[in-house]
Amino acid sequence: MDAVLEHYQQPSKERKTTFLKNAMLELNKLGIVGMHDAGVTPSDLRLYKELSGTDDWNVRVSAMVECDARNTFCPEAVQQVSTLDGKLHVRSVKLFGGL
Repeated sequence: MDAVLEHYQQPSKERKTTFLKNAMLELNKLGIVGMHDAGVTPSDLRLYKELSGTDDWNVRVSAMVECDARNTFCPEAVQQVSTLDGKLHVRSVKLFGGL
């Protein structure tokens, strides 16, 4: 994955917002109302938190933090989140193991 990502141009905040809104609509079409997102960077979590208070955020998301530097722990960059309506939870960290 790293070999591909180093050549992948990161989408803008506006494009990520469009991706998220479209993904939620497609999930709803299939009757899916909740999901886990294992590996969300701190900047994307800020976007999730911003969007989770809007009508477009219509899927319950349980997100795992993945720090910008893979396989590190970055508590200063994120915060635990549980929205009152239950549509966004951030309570875990994704770490990678390997030989």
